[in-house]
Amino acid sequence: TNASAWQENAVATFKDPQVKIAAVVSNLPFGRQVSVGGGGGSGKHGECTIEELVPLLLSLKDIAPRHAFVTGAPVADAMRELGYENVTDVALCRHGRMFLTVAYGKNGAFGSRDLKNVSQNVSKARDRDNVPSPSVAFTVQDAVGARAANGH
Repeated sequence: TNASAWQENAVATFKDPQVKIAAVVSNLPFGRQVSVGGGGGSGKHGECTIEELVPLLLSLKDIAPRHAFVTGAPVADAMRELGYENVTDVALCRHGRMFLTVAYGKNGAFGSRDLKNVSQNVSKARDRDNVPSPSVAFTVQDAVGARAANGH
């Protein structure tokens, strides 16, 4: 693939002639060193809230068909409510201080042939989004529970 033909490749991949950016990948403000909207953060255990991140998530939604965000708060549910599609998340810190959330867009992560193969390995009775299921030692819910237990 020719790297200089990124838009042509993105159009072919996402089947959208209007696509201009293939993906938005961002480390969003955690609220520790930098607060949402700029300015100083509130220190080691400072954190931004979902409510603070929603306007930022909304403004980034239509820029690209796929998104990956590293955040200090679990944003998957908020992203789904805002219309992001095929969203999955993983806690990067078992103490609930860092999360990776990926929205694969309307076409999902897998092509139809790949999805059929993946689905054969998943319980046939269970519906699933078109996203990979990460194998982790602790879940987002575990991390959020630890965060609350630690008073953060």
